[in-house]
Amino acid sequence: MFIQDFQYTPDYAIAFDCPDGEHGVKILDAKETTTKKGVPMIEVQLTVQDSNKVTYIERLVAGDYFQRNMSRFFDAFKIVRGNFAFQSWRGKLGRGVFQHEKQTYIGNDGMERTVNKAIMKELIVEQPNAQTSGQQSPQGQSQTPVNTAQTQTQ
Repeated sequence: MFIQDFQYTPDYAIAFDCPDGEHGVKILDAKETTTKKGVPMIEVQLTVQDSNKVTYIERLVAGDYFQRNMSRFFDAFKIVRGNFAFQSWRGKLGRGVFQHEKQTYIGNDGMERTVNKAIMKELIVEQPNAQTSGQQSPQGQSQTPVNTAQTQTQ
């Protein structure tokens, strides 16, 4: 009998997790939305290789670093620069570097909690994105990854 065998488990709120290091990522979906404070942003749902199969959410927030972060995003996923037709992003592949870091937050019950969360620290541009419209990448452009976690929150 399944009801009589019930045992409470506290891990019903499973969060995204993956090992530290470089992983392939694939865009599932994207949408324009706002932060809790009402700032415009693009929310991108990603699947991550070698993860626990929970969707990872990448947020590209309007602000001082949006142009740079969005340009790197387009190049990393080989999306035509300036193409905000989100349905055309679905299935695009890229690579990201993930690292665990401790984060503290206030839960719905008002209690402070600290978690060790896997965060995408870098979105890798393997080769500058050749474009037929918009700005052209200069030849020999650096392919060094940018730390997206820091630039998005500044």
